[in-house]
Order: sequence, then structure tokens, then C-alpha cells
Amino acid sequence: MTTILDVPGTNPPNPFTTPIQALLLSTNPSSTPGETVDHITTAVTTSPDPAHALWQVWDAFFTAVATSTTHTPHLALLDALRAHPPTQPTNVRAGSDAQRNLRSYTSPDGKLNWETLPRFSAQWRDVHDILEAWRDWDGVRDSNPATMPISSGAEYFLHFCSFSAALLKATNGKGGVHPVWVFYACRDVLECERLDRDGQPKPHRMPPEEVWALDVRVAATWVRDGARALWEVDGEDLRRHWRAALDEKTELWPREDGLTRERWQLWERRLRELSAERALLHGETRAVVAEAADVTFSHFLATDRSTSNFKSSNPPQETLAGQSLACKRDESPNNRHSTTEHTDLKEPSRCIKDGPVNGRADQRTQAGHSHVHTHAADALEITKVSVAVALRRAFPYRLAVVKFLNGLTSPGTYEETLRLDGDLREAYRKLAQTLRACTSSGEGPSQFEIQVVDLLMHRYFCALHIPFFGQARHGTAYAFSQKTVVESSFKIVASGVNDLPRLVTCSSGFYPTLAIHAAFLIGMELCTQLQEEDGLCPAPLRPDLLSVLEDAKAWCLRVLKAGETNVKGYLLMSIVSARVEGLMRGLEEKEVTRLLVKAVENVGEQCFPILEEMAASVQEQRGGPVDDMADEMTKDWNFLIPDVPFNPSDTEPMCWIFNQDFNQGFLEF
Repeated sequence: MTTILDVPGTNPPNPFTTPIQALLLSTNPSSTPGETVDHITTAVTTSPDPAHALWQVWDAFFTAVATSTTHTPHLALLDALRAHPPTQPTNVRAGSDAQRNLRSYTSPDGKLNWETLPRFSAQWRDVHDILEAWRDWDGVRDSNPATMPISSGAEYFLHFCSFSAALLKATNGKGGVHPVWVFYACRDVLECERLDRDGQPKPHRMPPEEVWALDVRVAATWVRDGARALWEVDGEDLRRHWRAALDEKTELWPREDGLTRERWQLWERRLRELSAERALLHGETRAVVAEAADVTFSHFLATDRSTSNFKSSNPPQETLAGQSLACKRDESPNNRHSTTEHTDLKEPSRCIKDGPVNGRADQRTQAGHSHVHTHAADALEITKVSVAVALRRAFPYRLAVVKFLNGLTSPGTYEETLRLDGDLREAYRKLAQTLRACTSSGEGPSQFEIQVVDLLMHRYFCALHIPFFGQARHGTAYAFSQKTVVESSFKIVASGVNDLPRLVTCSSGFYPTLAIHAAFLIGMELCTQLQEEDGLCPAPLRPDLLSVLEDAKAWCLRVLKAGETNVKGYLLMSIVSARVEGLMRGLEEKEVTRLLVKAVENVGEQCFPILEEMAASVQEQRGGPVDDMADEMTKDWNFLIPDVPFNPSDTEPMCWIFNQDFNQGFLEF
């Protein structure tokens, strides 16, 4: 995870920060791009952990990008890196974790191919998503002026996107930034007309108007510098990877026909309108927006449409360039749309707007118009199946995760994981907005239904990142997966104060399995934090995570009392809890062993009375011993036996997730 927003001095010095920052000197730079590249490649190649060194390279590089207003030196550095010949790591110990981590960075011959900038795109996505989520931060950490950074989150995000668009323009989509990001920017900003002013202002957060102005500036920058790359990209390739996003309906594009010429016309018209917006956009932003509109029209829309790779269709009347949506609504005597003072955002409604998938943080602000736009085709009347319908809209994203995890031809790369994570989060935000709209109507779904949907979505986040969860303990490249798994697991085990805990306790299959896996993952994370602590005293752990272990043990006992006969869940959580306790107390190996044995004995003392009482109850109901079971009841049990060789380590549903590479070392002494 990027260190851009970290408090200065809280992390060890990055050895690549100084040589990369030296290139930014406006006059008399202390080194040339070639010299800096030689320093970087030599340091990475001779490092005992090249994967971690590469992470440090890109962390220092993106930090320099986000804190600089000029990006020519950065582009020159990337050009010099691509021109560097492949190098063979020379200082990696055979069989070490560093060697295993390096495999995803190297080509089949074991060399680092600098022409492909290993791991650049994966780390770029990580930095982009974090800066986007914090773009409305005003830069203030606390009341102490000494802790205030030089820039705010908005400046970091703007600088980073400006560099990314410039890189896209320079490489035409072949430099680690895909042209689809131009589409995302246009869809999320230009295809919306509502400025959302709802919600209480948060401390140290920018007003919605300023966030919207920033989003417009960023979108215009993407269009100005990256529109050509998107226009020239292969349409079939784009739809193969981003079909769901391209066909997602938005406020001003209520159709499922992807990227068409008419959609470009809509963007050009919206840019023209925004370039004249003086109330909320300052002059510099309006100038960038005007440049983007000129580029869109003169370079693409004014050319012969045969140069486009995208299909065309007859657009709906409200999306044709040259027609004013606001004028048509104002002239209509039966106008269903009202001004912002009387919008349905302020009053209960029986409709759920199918707005755009935001892909943004808490505040998704749009253009500063005084009208709210709705489409009859996008409205969903609140019924008993409203939650199911809303969940169905996220199905393409969830299906993509399932195919990625289970497909025989799935690439299994971390870059693809991050891409799927971004799409899934986009769908999750839209789903949350839809359910909130349902709830605000007064006739929406119950809190239980909302919690179940939240549980289902976090299950997919966990499953997507679990393959990289264990690898995160060997390097920082997968820190984002580690954080995602921990936070999603915590939300799973902490969800619900109504009927959901009863469902998890009394049901079988998916719900209890998911709960015990989530608690186990949190236990593994606590063990990892304690094992990796190199200080004299153990670092303080999160109290909320520690409480999960005891809560999980209590829940397992409730499951047994509800009729479950399998005690392995309670046994597992007792062992994990004892292991964490031993690490926190700094016990030696023999003492830890005694603690674990005591925990197992306690499991027997707790569970045997419950099972004996259950057996006696069954015997009383049957009127005879429970082991006098008729042969007719057992002759067909062979249908329940798997057709694969018996494997004692693989006897539970979904245990393929916890393979040897995943859990090795978490409970070792």
C-alpha cells in the first residue's frame, strides 16, 4: 500500500526517494534519467528481496508524481527504464520467500524485463484508488500545524491523474495505464447532472462543490490527453474485459450499448456546457474543460465515423448533442423533475434511481445544474423483490470474480485481481446507494435484508484477495489484499444485531462456514502481526479484532447448543485464541505448548456435556439407543462420499482456500 498519505517519519527511509526526487530539480539536476535508471536497476538486481525493492521503487516514483506539478522528468525516467536491458537477480537465496515472491515479477528466463515495467500497473491501481478515496481530504491531520502536509488530497489526486493521462497520451495505452480510465472518468462525471448536497459535512473534508469541481477537472484532463487512445483502442478487446462497465446504465445514458459515437457526442456536449459554468468552476478548470471539448470534437467527432472501432446506434432523444435537457424539462407542463430545493432526494419516493456506478469515495458529486434527471426505464418500484433485483445488478461483477478464482484458463495475476476489485467495489457502491434509497422511502427492505446483502458482497471481496493474503506477510506488494481480507472478515463477523446472528447460528452450509472462515482469518492476521513484531515489547493490537476471537468461541458454543455435532470450529478458534495469547505474553515454546494443550482440554470439558445431553435427548425421542440404526438407513450413504481419494486435510467445504501456501507458518511456534 502506498505511503504517500503516511505521516512523515513513521516509515523507514525509502532508498529510492532521493535519486528520483533529484530528477525534479528545475535547474541543474544532480543526475540524468540514465544515471538514475542505472542506480535503480543495480539496487533492485543486487537486492536480497528484489520484489520488495521494486515496490519501493514505484512507491518513491508515485510519491514524486503526486507531489509534483510537472511530469516531464517522470516520463523521461520511464522511457529510460524501458530501454534498459533485462537483468538477472544475483542475490536471492534459493528456496527463500524472496525467491517465491520474485516469480510474479520475472519473465520465464528468470530475468527482470524492464521493458514491461514489472508490477507498475498493479501498484498504479493501488495508488489511484487510495488517492481517489482521499481526494476530499483537506490535508489536516490534527490541530498541530507541525503535522500538516504540504498538499491536500485533492492536489495529490489531481497531480497523479495528470501524470497518468500524460503517460497514456505518450504511450497510447501501452505504458501501464489503460485507455478505459478515460471512459470511467467521462461516465462518472459527464453522464451525471446532479450535485449531491445531502449528508452532514465531515471534519477535514472538502465541501461537495469543491469535490465536484475537482472531479470535473480530472475528467477533462483524462479526455484532453487520453481521448485519442480510447478512440483508437480495439473495440472487441475493450468489450471482452470491460463489457459490464461499458453497458452500465447512467443518468444521462440509460442504454446498454457500450461506447458509441453518440456517447462521444454526449460527452462533447457536456464538456461545452461545463466550460461555461462560472458559479462553481474557476477559470483554469473551465479552460481545461474547453480544451477537452475541442479535442473531442475536432479530432474525433468531426472525422469520418468509419475510423471508429465502436458500433453506432440511434440514441434516445435526450442524449443527442445539441438538445438541452434542462430546457425540455422546464417547458414540459407535467415536469416530474424539480429544483434542488424540492428534489426527491429530500422527500420519500417510491422509486429507486438506477444512477451511475460511482467508483468514488463517500461523496459522489456531479454537475452543478438545478435539475434532477430520472428515467422511467431506470426506476424500480419498491416491492418484496427489490433487494434481489438490486443484488442482481451486481451479478456480472460477482460472476467475473468466480470465473477468475475457478476458471482453468484464468491468469491469476495480481493486476487482474486489482482490476476485478475495482469493478466489484464500483458495483458495491451502487448497490449501497440503491438500498439506501429503498430505506429512505419508508417502505424499503428490512435491516436484516440489507445486512445479508452486505455479507454476500464482502464474501466476494474476501474470496478475491485470499490467494494473496498469505503472501502479504512476505512483502508489501500485497498489502492491499491483506487489508481487504481483514476488513471484510471483520465486517462479516461483526454484521448484524437482529436476526442475522440467529441465521448464522442455526443454519448450515454457507452462513456458518463464512463466519468461521472470517474469524479464522482475523486470528491469522493477529498471529502474523505478533510474529513480525521486531520490537522489545509486542505492539498493541486492535481491540476490535481481539474481541472477535472470544466472540467466535462463544458463537461456536451456541452453534453446538443449537444442534450442531461438529466441534472442530470451536476447537480451531480455541487453538488460535490460545496461540495469540501466547504470543502476546511472550511465552517460550514449552509454555505455549502447555497453553495449547490446556485449550484443547477445555474444549472437551465444554463440548462433552452438550453432546451427551443432545445424545440423551435423541435417544429419548427414538425410544432406543442411538447406535441401533437400521441398515436400510445407511445403505445409500456411499452417494455422499466424494469420488476423489480421501485426503484428511481436505474434509471441509471451501477448505481449498486454506492451502499449504496460504496458512503455512501462522500457527508455528
